[in-house]
Amino acid sequence: MKMKPWAKLAFIITIAAASYAQGPDTLRILFIGNSLTYYNNLPWLVDSLAMSAGKKAVVDMSAFSDYNLEAHRTNAQTLEKIDHGPWDHIILQEYSTYPVIYNARWNHWHPACWSFDTLIRDHGAITTLFMTCGWKN
Repeated sequence: MKMKPWAKLAFIITIAAASYAQGPDTLRILFIGNSLTYYNNLPWLVDSLAMSAGKKAVVDMSAFSDYNLEAHRTNAQTLEKIDHGPWDHIILQEYSTYPVIYNARWNHWHPACWSFDTLIRDHGAITTLFMTCGWKN
């Protein structure tokens, strides 16, 4: 079954709605990922959704083609963007196949997520995982 384009953003909409329900006038979100985040311009999409609801979102991203979270952990631009928050949510998007390949999941994805989660919590933000669809074959 093919996923509708908007379905991939359902979790972001849920997060935004939950955060706004708690009261903040502005939601600050940083996206960290690769071409799936960059070329689909997810920060702009979230900003547009917030504006359509009469809310304000401050969005930014650090996204590079073929990047995985492990590479982001040592990327100066990514680390600088985290440091220059404050952020409410930092959304992590892993290389699409890593979560479904056993060795990649345990040797790369999980350690990068745990490391990022510690860093993100230290900056007062909430870690959110953006799970993309893995490529067939």
